[in-house]
Amino acid sequence: MNFLKRRQHLHALGDYVSSIWRYGPTDGYSTQVGELEHRRLKKFYSRTNKRNTFALQIAQHQQREQIVWKAKNQEKINMASVTVPLKDSERLPPTSPDVHYQMSRSRQHPLHLQKWLFENCDDPVLPFFLDQLKDHLLSRLHDMPLDHEYSYAERNQLRFVSDRIYRHKFLRINYTTYDMQRAQDFVNPLTRPDIMMPSPDGEHPYIYAHVLGLFHADVSHVDENRKHCCTKQMDFLWVRWYQLDATFQSGFEAYRLPRLEFVPDVESGFGFLDPNHILRASHLIPAFAHAHISTLGKTLAQREMDNDKDWKYHYANMFVDRDMFMRYHGGGVGHRGCSTGLGQNREHAASYASEGDVRNTTAEDDVHAEKYDYGYKDDSDEEPTGEEEEEEEDDMELGPEDGEDGWEFEGPENDGYGAL
Repeated sequence: MNFLKRRQHLHALGDYVSSIWRYGPTDGYSTQVGELEHRRLKKFYSRTNKRNTFALQIAQHQQREQIVWKAKNQEKINMASVTVPLKDSERLPPTSPDVHYQMSRSRQHPLHLQKWLFENCDDPVLPFFLDQLKDHLLSRLHDMPLDHEYSYAERNQLRFVSDRIYRHKFLRINYTTYDMQRAQDFVNPLTRPDIMMPSPDGEHPYIYAHVLGLFHADVSHVDENRKHCCTKQMDFLWVRWYQLDATFQSGFEAYRLPRLEFVPDVESGFGFLDPNHILRASHLIPAFAHAHISTLGKTLAQREMDNDKDWKYHYANMFVDRDMFMRYHGGGVGHRGCSTGLGQNREHAASYASEGDVRNTTAEDDVHAEKYDYGYKDDSDEEPTGEEEEEEEDDMELGPEDGEDGWEFEGPENDGYGAL
């Protein structure tokens, strides 16, 4: 082919790829985009009063347009998200401490199931969402093992009323502490998403999960003969499972916190959970030394603040409070069957403690001693020294100027506020 000026674009085809890699697409350095944008803004001139302040009025019109566009775009994101935005409130009145958990009954944030799945069909996690959800709900309705799989016909017997599930902002978990008190934890998929459950088997006493969404749904179930249909409201959590890092030694023996990682398989790494099975909210610490990894890519299963990345490892904080420590140590009176035993932990302690630190006493002796001193050292049998006797005499001489005077109460005693 002879070189002709009118065929220059044909001769330059071989340089297109390298030029794009070096300079970017033509939109990046072409003035056409900016010129067309100026034309669009100048159309706002007809909406002004055409006086000296028309430039300010054009800027205000453009700013309002941006606000409306952002609000519309954010609404689409919120409708597709499995969580409720932090700015939205969800009223949850006080409840009895005897109830294990409390979730709102609000229908303020519906999720149209089939439409939502269709609009997010490219999400790598959602292909298993509906089948896993129906298997979970059918197992609870039929009182079957939660890992039981159902056929396509059996799944069709379960239907969602109005094809909707309803999202919620947070969940309250009531539990019994080690000293027989009632306490409460909050679970929020955006701020406090990690939970723990008793492990049915295995060396570690607990299993852990990352809560992705809190839902309830009105479910109608039809029997095989399609003669009986019952509608029931069911609560469930969409979670991502953690697994214990088997290559990392942890626990009281190793002086290390248990290290967790996400289950790598997508199908088995996600599932659904009955809120009744939650033991407590768990405090997991990211292993900052191992940085982030990106295994799922862009998906609704990750929070917006995570930038589509996960921490490679997390540490389960056994010492976040006294109750949590007793759950790992064992022996809590209020933790009936929920943690390791005292005997097992005594063996662990004896394996790494020195001979001088290990007391040669039995569990019965410790319990008998705690009846009198409540777990604290009892110094009543020791003879007081001269300095201690002087301190006791000084304490007896404290007067009103020291803030040690008695309470002077002249009100009615039948109200329960009588003088001591």
